[in-house]
Amino acid sequence: MAYGVSFAFGLALGLLGIAAIASLPDPPLAADPERRGLGSLLTLPFKDRRFRPVFIFVSCWSFVNHLATPFFIVYMLGQLHLSLGTTMLFTALSQ
Repeated sequence: MAYGVSFAFGLALGLLGIAAIASLPDPPLAADPERRGLGSLLTLPFKDRRFRPVFIFVSCWSFVNHLATPFFIVYMLGQLHLSLGTTMLFTALSQ
């Protein structure tokens, strides 16, 4: 039951988000005066010295979080005897 309710709630919020984003006005795109290619645009943030520590931290945090989450879910269900709904709530809040 908790899984179905959580799924329906997530679906409703997702559809609400799509409607909210669709209602935003889209400003016209300005042409790039330097005519950079896609490769140079994708590597541009990594050339900023202030961005690199943030990128490394977020990458490590995301890797460790995704590595530990499956084991922690089993621990919450098996050892702490939490309900599936509570476990799903904690998992969603940790994202």
